[in-house]
Amino acid sequence: MANPHKGEVPLEIGGTLYTLRLDFNALCSAEEFSSKRMPALIEDLQSGSFAAIRILLLAAISHQVPDMTLAKAGDLVQEAGPPKVMDALTKALRLAFPDADGAAAENPS
Repeated sequence: MANPHKGEVPLEIGGTLYTLRLDFNALCSAEEFSSKRMPALIEDLQSGSFAAIRILLLAAISHQVPDMTLAKAGDLVQEAGPPKVMDALTKALRLAFPDADGAAAENPS
């Protein structure tokens, strides 16, 4: 089960439940695959870039599916539909980059 306190978001595709997690390692992997920095990749995702959806999905589920490839991630996007995957990735990114007010409220010093 996905744990939002750990930045995890559930995504069901074809009867399989995946847990998307965009932790530091996943974010680094996404930058390496795309050759872009995360702000540019997020902008690409927000504009509906299929490549950004595929790269971020690969990075977000590689902890669960270590042999995931870009082609396999693309097959999952095709099966689920880009809007569904994009929505889940957007939620995962919000958890990975909470705004200052949200972070302060959840983690008082």
